[in-house]
Amino acid sequence: MDYSKIARKLRARIGKFSGELSHGLPLVAGRFVSEMIYGIQASQSVVLTKIGRTQTVSIKKVEERLSHQLGCEGLGSTILVQPAKHG
Repeated sequence: MDYSKIARKLRARIGKFSGELSHGLPLVAGRFVSEMIYGIQASQSVVLTKIGRTQTVSIKKVEERLSHQLGCEGLGSTILVQPAKHG
């Protein structure tokens, strides 16, 4: 089984899905959405520390960055509206 090929396909699907969810958000917020989707999928948790463990950077730095991005104005309303637009 070629795990790198599977990982590339998974990243591509996550990228496409997160792009649809974050349409209209700034680039940094779009990257945040993608990282959160991947982190939730990989860690099977919504706890920021567990999501941070899926990243290759310091857990503390990832947790700080993710928690800061969660406070981004308009993020929640945009993400809630996008799936409804796509049916």
